[in-house]
Amino acid sequence: SPGYYVDTPASASQTACSPGSYNPATASDNNSACLDADLGYYVSQSGRSTQTPASTGHYVDTVGASTDIPCSAGTYNPDTGSNDSSACQDADLGYYVNQQGRAFQSPAMPGYYVDTTGATEQIACLPGTYNPNSTSTVATDCMDADLGYYATGPGNFEPTPASPGYYVDTTAATVPIACSPGSYNQETASTDASAC
Repeated sequence: SPGYYVDTPASASQTACSPGSYNPATASDNNSACLDADLGYYVSQSGRSTQTPASTGHYVDTVGASTDIPCSAGTYNPDTGSNDSSACQDADLGYYVNQQGRAFQSPAMPGYYVDTTGATEQIACLPGTYNPNSTSTVATDCMDADLGYYATGPGNFEPTPASPGYYVDTTAATVPIACSPGSYNQETASTDASAC
């Protein structure tokens, strides 16, 4: 059978080719019929008739491999059958790869940015700032919340308007200010205490 050979006349059993090798032929009579997996390919189990190309996000840089090697976090590889680690491309500015063995890079989400190549994570905009765009590449893409608005916590994609009964009188605010007891404010996004 393919993937096997018989090296003893009148044998009742056949011998499987080892992991890392394969045999596409039938009626093979010695182990030289088992071919080493090529660069960019691997054979993970014994008795195989074909070799498998390295998966996306992986490569195989040795002959006779029994597994493919994942690209490191921070890199990705969209191709199959890659035969060298250089096939693993660094994530671009504005993108990141947070796991090994990835076929694609992930864009920085709104509220975040990525300012280096080969990044393994995105960076959150600071409290008081926001960023409505994806694939941002610099911290200055995070904009200060305007008067009347605030941005609580990191990673905001839009500012929050001050609710009725509150105001925000500074830029880059992280919380709204409540109107004084005995006063009220029916408007949203109020910018100073005189609105109360």
